[in-house]
Amino acid sequence: LGPRRAVDMIQSHPIQSAETLTTAISTYFPDADTAMVGIPFNAPNNGIAMLLLFLMIALIVPLHEAIHGLAFRLLTGEWPHYTLQRFFASAGLPGLYLPCNLVITAALAPFITITLFCVLVFAFTPGGFTWPAMMLAAFNCAGSIGDLMTTTQLLRQPSETVVHEEEGEVRLYRPANKE
Repeated sequence: LGPRRAVDMIQSHPIQSAETLTTAISTYFPDADTAMVGIPFNAPNNGIAMLLLFLMIALIVPLHEAIHGLAFRLLTGEWPHYTLQRFFASAGLPGLYLPCNLVITAALAPFITITLFCVLVFAFTPGGFTWPAMMLAAFNCAGSIGDLMTTTQLLRQPSETVVHEEEGEVRLYRPANKE
């Protein structure tokens, strides 16, 4: 069978599992390497893997917030204030009036930095490092949801909008309408 015919046959018979897919590939493409079919990373299945997983969860939050803090420090020259509450942590500059674009930059810094790091790990390291990098990327993306929501809201504001945080409350100050 040629490759086009094999694809047509596979598409006409829905694949129900990775084993079915592996069987179909080896039937239609006998020289294919079916070891690559299935989960594309090598996740260790032992206590060390679970320990690593919990360690990554425990470390991602402070790392994520430290990157926010570093961004605030680099962009304003001010040391950030860190808050740790029951289900979240935050870094900010309470009491200051910050330009909207500066807050967007600081909000996106951990998402971009950690994601870029994980992509580099995927690209330039052996397969054994793929699993931890994939977990780190997933935890970072989950932890960045609030930052992405904040960025979305700030992008909808006029560019002259100023952000002010005080006692956990964030207020936006927009320029008055010029009519």
